[in-house]
Amino acid sequence: YEAANLIPETFQNLKLDLLLITRSDGTLLWGGRLDTEGGVVVAAPELVEAIARPQHPLVSHTQPGARVGGLLATPLGLMLVGSAAITTSDQRGAVRGAVIMGRLLREEVIAELAERTRVQVQLFARDLIPAVDRDALPRLTAAGATWSDASLPDRLRSYALVPDIFGAPVALLRAELPRVVMQRATQAANLATAITIAGGAATLWVMWLVLARTILRPLSRLTAHTLRVGATDDLRSRIAMTGSDEISVLAREF
Repeated sequence: YEAANLIPETFQNLKLDLLLITRSDGTLLWGGRLDTEGGVVVAAPELVEAIARPQHPLVSHTQPGARVGGLLATPLGLMLVGSAAITTSDQRGAVRGAVIMGRLLREEVIAELAERTRVQVQLFARDLIPAVDRDALPRLTAAGATWSDASLPDRLRSYALVPDIFGAPVALLRAELPRVVMQRATQAANLATAITIAGGAATLWVMWLVLARTILRPLSRLTAHTLRVGATDDLRSRIAMTGSDEISVLAREF
């Protein structure tokens, strides 16, 4: 199995930098990372020491089907990691260990994310935050908190503290959105509001026309006829109103 599956091509196809297989107590069964320069799988003692230990969230699964994922600060940099419990294929047996996969968040990975989202995105480890972005930290009081800097004339810059798998803030996420995009979104929202108002006004106008035709106009004719009869005492006068509604019936019987 190791010779056929735990090979550089597996790492490359899955876009992995790290693959560990451990027992539930943290004992390492197999571990390696991809040396991107040499294209070979090498030992990863610095990562094994940081992860493969008892009670680590990536190792200590207690339920079949259990999974953990998120960011992890490692000696090699920020890594996106995921872990799943090892059990029987029907997930009914006891948990035997964990399989752990990781991908380093290199600049090209962040650039790929920015290209997919069409938003300028940067991710900085807590100890590598540029001076221009450090002013955001006092405004971000907890992991998951966000803050937007609207002082720039041509863009909106937003920040968020990203937690690691332990729930502690481990990185600063910065996203920049050109104001022209925001202006287009505002214009689209204003257009949608205007269309809604115009549609409502048109509906009210149609309802008024229907109301005037079916109720108000016949009622006005009946009222005028009643006043005319009262003024002339001509009880033989009739009003010509057709229809089956209550007002028409009343007018013919009057």
